[in-house]
Amino acid sequence: MYSNGEINKWSNIICEECMKYLYSKMLPLKYIISCYILKNSNAETSIQYSTYWGKDDRHIQICWPHDQNNCNMLCYINVYALKVSDGSVAHL
Repeated sequence: MYSNGEINKWSNIICEECMKYLYSKMLPLKYIISCYILKNSNAETSIQYSTYWGKDDRHIQICWPHDQNNCNMLCYINVYALKVSDGSVAHL
């Protein structure tokens, strides 16, 4: 059940558990995880972000629950996995 007072706790738990799982894979990657929890009020929701991707880059977005008609909250999780650089610095 949606609870405004629990949102920060839930978001932290979700991000921490995702990070633990990804870290356990011991891949040479850095991760960025974001979590948005919203009350499902049948109002339109819009979440924007901007990225610059190469053809081999990946992005995962998870929306929970999958059946959004029968829920009282929505949770959007974005995971970015970044390859560790060889140390060279790109100049902007």
